[in-house]
Amino acid sequence: MTITPRISTGVIILAATLLGGVAARADVVYQNASTYLGKYSPGTLEVGDQIFFSGTARDLTSFEFQLFGTGTEQAAVRFYRNDGPGGAPGEKIFDSGFFTVPNRPTGSVIAISDFVTGASTPMNVPLPNSMTWSIQFTANTASVGIFHNNTSGTGADIGASYIDIWEKGISGTWSLIQPAPGSGLSALSFGATFNAVPEPSTMALSLIGLIGLAGCALKRRMS
Repeated sequence: MTITPRISTGVIILAATLLGGVAARADVVYQNASTYLGKYSPGTLEVGDQIFFSGTARDLTSFEFQLFGTGTEQAAVRFYRNDGPGGAPGEKIFDSGFFTVPNRPTGSVIAISDFVTGASTPMNVPLPNSMTWSIQFTANTASVGIFHNNTSGTGADIGASYIDIWEKGISGTWSLIQPAPGSGLSALSFGATFNAVPEPSTMALSLIGLIGLAGCALKRRMS
């Protein structure tokens, strides 16, 4: 019977190791990057794309999107819950603050780590199942890439997105806007990719479950 503590400790270490491997593997919970439609310049108004995440991982690890700029503008990225009037953006859960837009006139994918450092980084931001991520520029010479997967049925490669976007007017009120006639755009979904891992509480419950199962197996083996 003296081997039981050693075996139990080994089981716990094994369970924790396995769970750690799961936690380290981030899942793509939203991606809209396969069907490029063009670029959209909102001027200096804040505009946001309401998106829906797939799977259950909700602890954000990385975020990237396509941006066009000349290197003279500034931009800010923000995340909102859609708990405002009529489902509009409401509670703000992340704000990058204004940063200098890279000189990328032909467009390029930019990661959040390219412009946000230190404590303000959005890594480990808990994501709701649906939210609006927005962009605001200080000049009308910057644009965001527009993508929309018309064949997926959800508007995105992974997750879902509508064809319209939220726009925050000068008065501070959000309203929905659709592609302008003659713009050549069939949708206004922003190209973006979100990666996330399970939240700590979910991982803790999984660890308890793994230890419990291992304990039952050990008890049966020792009897």
